[in-house]
Amino acid sequence: MSRALLLLCLSVAVVACDDGPTDTTDTTDSTDSTDSTDDTDTTGGDIAAGETVFGNTCAGCHGPNGNDGGSGPNLDERVPNLNVDQVKQTVTDGKGYMPPQDLTETEIIDVAAYVIDKHGG
Repeated sequence: MSRALLLLCLSVAVVACDDGPTDTTDTTDSTDSTDSTDDTDTTGGDIAAGETVFGNTCAGCHGPNGNDGGSGPNLDERVPNLNVDQVKQTVTDGKGYMPPQDLTETEIIDVAAYVIDKHGG
């Protein structure tokens, strides 16, 4: 199951990267007047949604702020050395004592965006 999820995430990353320079219709989407806050970052994830995923899935080990958990490492110390793809891979595959997380593709992208935004360097 985790291999299939990893392949799915990698497929999305390739498609997302392939979409850049040839797309000329995205210029109006970034200035949506109905959105008063910027809840996305350059990873394409929804930071606010990622915060919810983090609270439901990750905070039990990393703590509610990601830096005061019992069994999980302090993300303020770990994440500045990682890029978004490495965070997504860690969530998907697990690392050390952290098991792979059973999340949807969107949840993985969102939680990675949140973690990078909050704990990245």
